Amino acid sequence: MSNTFLMYPLNQAFVNRTQSRADDPAMSVVLVILLIFTLPMVGLNGVMLVAWAGQSGAIHPGLIVVTLVTVGVDAVLLAAGWWYRRRWQLAKQGQLIPGKITQVQAEQRGRYTILTVHYQFTSPKSYTTIEDVAATIRDDIKADTLPHIGTPITILYLNDKNYRVM
Repeated sequence: MSNTFLMYPLNQAFVNRTQSRADDPAMSVVLVILLIFTLPMVGLNGVMLVAWAGQSGAIHPGLIVVTLVTVGVDAVLLAAGWWYRRRWQLAKQGQLIPGKITQVQAEQRGRYTILTVHYQFTSPKSYTTIEDVAATIRDDIKADTLPHIGTPITILYLNDKNYRVM
């Protein structure tokens, strides 16, 4: 798979099997955010439970607002944790499979190119053809060096709902 087009050049070592897992800086950022916010939110949830349990009579509007904010932050943290878990599973248990480019679009903005690639691959589990789109910003590619339709690409695949183009 060394002659394939890479949407994200940092994944070259992983695709060539000289690195043990795919580079994914977003996973590190999400993990740090989860660690920083989860423990205080658990503590705040405990305080909110005590406040609600101790209420008798009319409930103070401020308590309702704080509770809604707390629940909202909890929902965001839960979604981020779910996202992180899916990305971690993909990086640890995913397999590299071949795919091909079906459409390419590029928009030049200064020295950067916004590259949008439509691609497809055959699922090794369901044997169906899966089509998807990936976009990235590159500063090392110009409109005259774009990949062509049919150019091979590499997919990191775990299942039909958890995969990512390399």
